[in-house]
Amino acid sequence: MYKLLTILTLSIVILLVYTYYSNFKESFMQKKDSLFLDITKNWKGNFEKKYYNGKSIDNFNDKYNANKLVESLNIKVPEIYFMGKYNTIDRQLLYNTNYVIKPKSGHSSKNVFLVKNSIDQFTNKQVNIETFEKQFGKWNEEIIVEEILTNFDGKTVLDDYKCYIFNGEVKFILHKCFENGIYTRNWYNRNWEPVIPLKIVDKQGNFTEKPPYFKEMIHDVEKIGSAVFANCFVRIDFYITNEGPVFGEITPNPGNGYGYTDYGLKILDQLCIEYGLA
Repeated sequence: MYKLLTILTLSIVILLVYTYYSNFKESFMQKKDSLFLDITKNWKGNFEKKYYNGKSIDNFNDKYNANKLVESLNIKVPEIYFMGKYNTIDRQLLYNTNYVIKPKSGHSSKNVFLVKNSIDQFTNKQVNIETFEKQFGKWNEEIIVEEILTNFDGKTVLDDYKCYIFNGEVKFILHKCFENGIYTRNWYNRNWEPVIPLKIVDKQGNFTEKPPYFKEMIHDVEKIGSAVFANCFVRIDFYITNEGPVFGEITPNPGNGYGYTDYGLKILDQLCIEYGLA
């Protein structure tokens, strides 16, 4: 009961502060002299000469390479059934009842299909081979077909935990939750305490209690961060199933640098200085 009251109180404070900032649009204007933006927008130039096991860490800004990297660290990842040009796939694989099919590159769940019993879980519409031929076949895109997972609470669209990592340490978590056909977003610190949003929030959801396996997720995220991305900034995304945390992807430049508030950039800039990334 005490935890719930604490969360509700913090939620009210966050919403009041967020409303205050919403009334002053200039607070949301993108700063041009942000250290954080300089680092992330030129992430490859800044960090490609850093190596892990003989490979530039820039190689892991690739969904397939990232999956194999994290698997090598003995952290759970979705099983990949196919990776390659769409026109080379055995179409029989796409007649299976449950899988995820997505572009090998891209972001924000764009052109991602969560197929369960021939129904895309994002749109609740039936999909078939013709759907994928139109989406991926025309340009023979590189795609990944992988295992479909279920959220710890049974939802078919997984909650997404986007962890902002500085020198291997989790500092902030952007929690995305799919509800009624749209994603809601809330921000937390590494202790799962609500914080003022660092980006413009188009749809803020309800603050929730700490999810199960949260401690294990933080452990896995920081294991990747400290082993591979020391002295760097990177965002590492995870899911939480009823069997524990599962790796999602690695993102060096979240949102291509767009959407941060002045307040958010001030905090992120301070962290870049604190962790010696300047």
